[in-house]
Amino acid sequence: DQDARSHRQFNQYSPETPNDPGVATALASEQVVVDRLVDEMHDGGYGFVEGRKPPDIVRLMGENVNNLSLYDESRAWKIPKIKEINKRYQTDGLLLQECGTDFRQLAAHQSLDVLLGDSDCRTITANNVTESSARTQHGGVAALNFPRLAGFTLETGKDKTGLGRYNKY
Repeated sequence: DQDARSHRQFNQYSPETPNDPGVATALASEQVVVDRLVDEMHDGGYGFVEGRKPPDIVRLMGENVNNLSLYDESRAWKIPKIKEINKRYQTDGLLLQECGTDFRQLAAHQSLDVLLGDSDCRTITANNVTESSARTQHGGVAALNFPRLAGFTLETGKDKTGLGRYNKY
């Protein structure tokens, strides 16, 4: 049947069975690059982040969350994952893109500072407010300053067009 033919055709060029010499060469070349990047990461370069943050370091994390899924129980793993990453890397600020949420419709217990478990943080969110929409919508951004940075917040602002393209501290 068609699915079986497609599967066999795909597998004949898979890394497990590189029948084509060009594919085998490309895979070997790719593996050399991956191995080099992993070695450099372990040596403290290219994306390596120490587990323990020195006191003179401020860490900001930016993440495209591709919809926070605050209304979808089947994807409720995103907020706990963000909390875990924040804790592991001791972030001082969090910048989220593509939040996929009309923040105006969130109940108080669903605000990001409550969900992320830090009531001492400063939070600003922006989403498209120019049209009526459902609780979820494309785009949207959020920025959170955790206690270390929260005291330095002098002013906040949002995209003046109301499209939720950016916010600022």
